[in-house]
Amino acid sequence: MAMAAELVTPSGHSEKWIRSKLSTYLDPEYANLCHVALDEGLLYAPKRLHISKGSFIESAAKICGLAVRYCEPEELLALRGSGRVLNVKVESSKGREADARGFAQRILCAAGSYQASDVHLHRATDDRYSTIEFSVDDRVYVVDDSVTHLEMDALMGAYVQGLASAGGTRLVDGEMQHSVIGADRLKFADGIESVRVARGPCYPKSGGGKFMTLRLQYREGPARGAAVDHLGMRLRLPPKPSGGLGFAALGYFPDQIVEIERALQLDTGIIVMAGPTGSGKSTALWEMLVALRKRWPYRRVVTAENPPEREIPGAVQLEIGGDEVEVAAQSTAFGEALRMMLRMAPNVILVGEIREGPIGRLAIEISNSGHLVMTTIHANNAAMIVPRLETTRGFELERGAYCTPDVLRMLVAQRLAPRVCPGCSVPYEGAKSRQGAVEAMRALVSYSADVSRVRFEGPGCDLCAETGTAGKIAVAEVIPVTEEISDKLRGGVDDDAELKALMGSAAGGFMHHRAIALALRGVTDPLAMQTKVGWIGECRSDAEREWVTQSLKYIDSGEQPL
Repeated sequence: MAMAAELVTPSGHSEKWIRSKLSTYLDPEYANLCHVALDEGLLYAPKRLHISKGSFIESAAKICGLAVRYCEPEELLALRGSGRVLNVKVESSKGREADARGFAQRILCAAGSYQASDVHLHRATDDRYSTIEFSVDDRVYVVDDSVTHLEMDALMGAYVQGLASAGGTRLVDGEMQHSVIGADRLKFADGIESVRVARGPCYPKSGGGKFMTLRLQYREGPARGAAVDHLGMRLRLPPKPSGGLGFAALGYFPDQIVEIERALQLDTGIIVMAGPTGSGKSTALWEMLVALRKRWPYRRVVTAENPPEREIPGAVQLEIGGDEVEVAAQSTAFGEALRMMLRMAPNVILVGEIREGPIGRLAIEISNSGHLVMTTIHANNAAMIVPRLETTRGFELERGAYCTPDVLRMLVAQRLAPRVCPGCSVPYEGAKSRQGAVEAMRALVSYSADVSRVRFEGPGCDLCAETGTAGKIAVAEVIPVTEEISDKLRGGVDDDAELKALMGSAAGGFMHHRAIALALRGVTDPLAMQTKVGWIGECRSDAEREWVTQSLKYIDSGEQPL
């Protein structure tokens, strides 16, 4: 009797009676997300189920003598572990698969009511929740970010094993799969003719990372807004990512940042980052994607990397396997990943690295199909990117096909140079006996008469842990591809003096001109800088002197923080 007294609400309804009523008035996929606190007379439900007063949740709760409290996901998790509430799981003869299938159907109905082009399911990290997003008018909106991983696994299974009528109809974890949900399986979704399904593993695989994209094909149907907004799925912008240092903190100059931001706002084209191993290419691209997501969070980002070096907030990151030595195998894997990407409705694509010609060719072709593509290549400087592409085996593209401003958007190259320690660095007088110091100083004087702030690495101190250096700074060149530059590139002459002058003018100076400015202002040791950037020769033209002078103006004005 004592037990029976504990399992009733203050209004006198028993647990059994409540379960019976909820099973009558609530569909399983709703009820299985809810919890009841009998002693409080409350039905706890996820906020994502909140809809207008008189909804099915509130109506069912009222019949049971319960009030409804909508909770954040964290609160529901805490309730589940507290023992204070009972799970309102509705037992069904069809079991959990039927519940997930019903949820899957309702998501498609909700997407149809918005005339969404795509539904994106993303189990991204080891976090507790997965995300459901809709692509509407070429923008991605979050509709649910409180789906548990177990729910997401069941949901993906429902689309492949429960609804798919062609292609892969058996869910295989760890493999890329394609399926089709035909019209005969979509009678519940008014206006949707068919659904193409693409799914597979993504970063982090070890944490169970998975994605699924559902591409909706419509026949003529009701206008947007005419259908019911199922599951209370409201469109909202994805959260803007936190983190990121910003390009100025890395070492990029204000004029370079302006050009990068201009390129990032475009929908199509390719941005290529050059540099040797360890030059910070991946970090720079990561900063670009974080900056892009902060400004345009509704743009969908998909990457193919071997391996992903760090998480890109909000992106689906495909991990490309393959032996580091077996370049051909990696090329094949990258090609397959890029083709899969096109089925994932991306706006922005990152290709980790162009190692072989077919990958470069495919990246350019994808940029032509309405995507902004970012990638890296091993080249000594930005001007050598196009010749380097041509020498990769199997590239086989004529320059006329891609050396245009609307395809090849931007060429970037950078190095990481050590900063001198402010505590122990020494002036020229204390370093002029070092090999190359006299020649370096002569070159610096040819660009600026004021060399009073030039500093060389010191012997080390407590401030720098006896290293003589204090971190690194990026030294970059950013070349927006203009009509004049593309005309010259299509001409096939790479060492043409006029082409170099055009590139230098568009970039506001090459990498070594930025390096000279940093050395003149005591940020870097000119000898150490030469090791990273190349020999600093004497000034050869008024244009070169002006490029250095402009960089010095940014530094002296404080627009370029050091």
